Amino acid sequence: MADCLLKRGWYYVMLILMVNCVEATPSKIEYITIAAENDWAPFSSIDKKTGEIKGLTPALVKAAFLAENIRVEFKQMPFSRCMRMAMTDVVVGCFNATETASNKQSYYWHKTPLFQDRMVVYSLYQEQTLLPIMAELRGKKVGITLGYIYPDEFLYDKRIFHYKARSDYQLINMLIRGRVDYIVMNERPALVKINEKKVDDIIHNVGNLSYDEFKIAFSRRHQKGLEMAERFERGLLIIKQNGVYNQILQQFMNESL
Repeated sequence: MADCLLKRGWYYVMLILMVNCVEATPSKIEYITIAAENDWAPFSSIDKKTGEIKGLTPALVKAAFLAENIRVEFKQMPFSRCMRMAMTDVVVGCFNATETASNKQSYYWHKTPLFQDRMVVYSLYQEQTLLPIMAELRGKKVGITLGYIYPDEFLYDKRIFHYKARSDYQLINMLIRGRVDYIVMNERPALVKINEKKVDDIIHNVGNLSYDEFKIAFSRRHQKGLEMAERFERGLLIIKQNGVYNQILQQFMNESL
């Protein structure tokens, strides 16, 4: 445990030193508040021991804003509430969001994604799904998580019968109990929850629905929403160029395996 804490402490010291930011004085440091999804490991979830938000996304967000001399405070909450908060002036933005045609005008978006992850279709059967997978889902009962973002062409296809669950865990239970034919989840969070429930031997990946880019959805009502979207984009490009991004990505992806 001591070695782990020492390594983690060294990592964050090196992170601060490596980020290419303007020399700061206390009067120049800015502070903002961002709403953080709290139940989506390995990308962002609550550390049960410390109560703090942890995962790939908060680490990347802190580093990118640090490159712009901005310190971030996180408000932890479920994703659906997070996105609603980002439509007010209470927080600057919300993660982990995907930009779609239906929400494009509701928020300010930065161009460069934080990370990407596949949206996968899961079944109780090891079947060979024919392409295009969207056609295979038509006429079937497909489970989704309430408040999450899905591709418009999937979500608004009336030929697909969407069944909504309150959480990813409930979604997995719906599939196990035969209430739906398929469920749709992003791959890495799905693997975490499927492994936690020890049902990896009965739930099978039968095809990819989409390949999603995840971002911060910045508030159009917050007075700094647009400015922070632009500065976050700049900071994200800085840490991609100086190697900090790849270090963070490697650390958290290895931890989630």
